[in-house]
Amino acid sequence: MSENTVNIIENKTMESILKRRSIRRYKPEMPKAEELDTILAAALYAPSARNFQPNHVRVVKDQELLKELNRDFKGFIGENTPAYTGWQEQPFFHDAPVFALIFGDRENHYTPVDAGIMVENMALAAQSVGLGSCIIGCIGTYMNSPEGAGWRERLDVPENCDFMIGITLGYADEAPEMKPRYEDRIEEVL
Repeated sequence: MSENTVNIIENKTMESILKRRSIRRYKPEMPKAEELDTILAAALYAPSARNFQPNHVRVVKDQELLKELNRDFKGFIGENTPAYTGWQEQPFFHDAPVFALIFGDRENHYTPVDAGIMVENMALAAQSVGLGSCIIGCIGTYMNSPEGAGWRERLDVPENCDFMIGITLGYADEAPEMKPRYEDRIEEVL
């Protein structure tokens, strides 16, 4: 830690924030129901602007369904398009046993920010219960295209909603190091 972060108050929340990493390799085991319930409660209790609660979460555990979505996505963007990290050897969902998609009201201009808050709550809740996660945005262009409309229908997404962001969830099968932080981006204004 740098000199700017040595004076932080240590607690479980800060531990989850500081230890969380994007996980791109997962064990095949399905997370326990109570672990997923905890993460979904964190999503439900995420704050939203003016308490509109514009977002809807769809949780996919079916690996065949995820593989089908990956095939459709790759067909849309091109098989060898580097649209996401690890595209050469992994599907967009990094073979995680669970992928949660957040859709939100396209008419509410707060929706993207609210989705970001929701997915961060989910990522930190995952860390707190011993699960790994990776926030995924690369499939948005596909999910919100006419070609992705069938998927929105299959996932029972309200017609007024677009894909905002997704998150992989599962037991980590890697332990990546923390990437450097650009601390010069935070300044105190007196």
